[in-house]
Amino acid sequence: MRHRRIEVDEDVWSYLKQEAVPFEDTPNSVLRRILLIDKQRLKSKASNQDKNEVRHSNIEPKFLRNSPAALEQILEVVFHTKRGFTRQESTNFVARNRSIAPQTVIDKYCRQLYLNARQFDNLLADPSLSELKKLLKRIFPEYGDVIEDFVVNISHQSNVSA
Repeated sequence: MRHRRIEVDEDVWSYLKQEAVPFEDTPNSVLRRILLIDKQRLKSKASNQDKNEVRHSNIEPKFLRNSPAALEQILEVVFHTKRGFTRQESTNFVARNRSIAPQTVIDKYCRQLYLNARQFDNLLADPSLSELKKLLKRIFPEYGDVIEDFVVNISHQSNVSA
């Protein structure tokens, strides 16, 4: 496919960045989606998103009052990922649910845990979540019981649904 170079003003660039899925979209893919060039994919994605909203909304993890937002967001991403969603889908769902940018959620499980996305994915891949649990307890030592209970419950739910 032939590519053309265009110039956009700062307002348009800001809008494109706002509409982009971090680490996934390019300016071209955002414009393609916005301009409805790829209508079939959009319809399919919307249908899947509706199904995902229902699946996401079933049982949400509960947290103590005054739990750090960072810990809550990380555990919510873990929760949804363990229920069969990708990390990206889980991140986007948590962001929408909290009315924050996906990058804000990514910041919690990357920068605040001193990890990159691949390292976080590797921790999520462990069925026991033992290394993630150790890391979270080291970063949030006063919430060790919350973390322990969460991991036990998520492991139990995974075993029940398996």
